[in-house]
Parts: sequence; C-alpha cells; structure tokens
Amino acid sequence: MRDDEPTPELFLSELPERDPIVCELANGHTVKIVAALWSRWRTYEEWSAGVRPEPYFAIRIYCTETTLPKRLAWIEEYTEEADFPVSNFDEIWQWLTELCASREVFDFDDFREFMDHVSDGIIRFSTPEPDAVEHIEHLAELTDPEAFDKVDDSVFNDQNDADTER
Repeated sequence: MRDDEPTPELFLSELPERDPIVCELANGHTVKIVAALWSRWRTYEEWSAGVRPEPYFAIRIYCTETTLPKRLAWIEEYTEEADFPVSNFDEIWQWLTELCASREVFDFDDFREFMDHVSDGIIRFSTPEPDAVEHIEHLAELTDPEAFDKVDDSVFNDQNDADTER
C-alpha cells in the first residue's frame, strides 16, 4: 500500500454519524432507523477461530410490528457499497429524516408498505441517472430502414390519395 492511500482505519473514522430516526406508522408500530458502523464475521470458522470481526457501515431498520410493543426487532439492513454508495448517504439520510418527520409516514398502514417505499427511495438515490447528452449520444440508429420495416405502410392508407379526391 502506498503512503497516500487511505487506510481502512482512516476510512472507518470518516463515516458519518447521525442520531437515530424514530417515527410511528398509522397502525401504531414504532420504526427506528439507525446508521452506524457494525461488525460481522464472514464465516462460522472465523468466529470460532477468534478472528476479529469485519467492520461495515449500514443503515438498519427496526420495528415493533412482530414483537412486544416496547421491544424493537431488527428487520432490514442496507449496507454501503452493496445497497448504496457512501457518497450518497447524506442525501438518503436527509430523505429518510424528512419522510419520518412528515405526515407521509401515516400513509403506510403496514410496515411492509413502508419498507417497500424506503427500498425504492434508496434505490432511486443510489442509481445514477444518465445525462441528457449521454442519452442523445447513445440513441439507437436505424441505418437500414428496409431491414427494420419490410412492408411499405403507405400502400395501406390514403396518404397518397389526398390530391385525387379534391
């Protein structure tokens, strides 16, 4: 590794820390969204051998829907680089904060509906949209029209007969 490359320790210390977001759905269930650095072992063998767990950054979503009312259960996890780029985290977190602070959260009668909406939002923020110039540069070209349309449609309509009827 070169001296100017960031070390994993430096990268992990630069990850954003945010306060958890807590909101309540229309059905009364509490939802908690936490973004933090978590740890995991890749395999059981690593765990049993005492290998240090691998750190990773993720957004976890907890809910009281399948548990007792005062107990949150871990339901979903979105990991950086697998589900979203860490460079888009601020936009995603801002959107999640606004979603949970607005009345839109009461539109979800079911936790699955809320999760589908959150997943769609994270995908929307994580997927780059093509630029208009990039789109125009990659338009499909029709170099041989006869190969595409073998039948001349003008024989089936009256476009050539307009002058004769007048």
